[in-house]
Amino acid sequence: MRPGGFVEFQDYNLLIYSEDGSMTKEHHTYKWVTLIIDLITSVGRIASPGPLLEGWVRDAGFVNVTHKRIKLPLGPWPKDHDLKEVGMCNLIQTLAGLEGFSIRMLCSVGGWTIEEAQVLLAQVREEMKRPGMHQQYDL
Repeated sequence: MRPGGFVEFQDYNLLIYSEDGSMTKEHHTYKWVTLIIDLITSVGRIASPGPLLEGWVRDAGFVNVTHKRIKLPLGPWPKDHDLKEVGMCNLIQTLAGLEGFSIRMLCSVGGWTIEEAQVLLAQVREEMKRPGMHQQYDL
């Protein structure tokens, strides 16, 4: 990179959470996402690079580094029209990919059976679709 250049990195934090207590550590969704993060970590990978990017960039010698955390809804729960639309898109893509990005980790790394994994994923799907669940993650 030449002096005076500009670079932008974007990535997310895989951890799904709620700020209003509608999702707790007792919910299947929280148990699923923390388990997936732990399994990814156990094979030497970083599940959520987003929160680490600022430090990596500074450590690489970049200056005038700006970090911005963007909260993204998971589901159509926000009152704001645009965030409601973003949340619905995030929910659709998460539900569509849930099995694809879970089965390998749960079964191959975690030692679960397909049936055990399917039960957990069905519980997660059901929770994610609940109108009262105000889930989100950070970009």
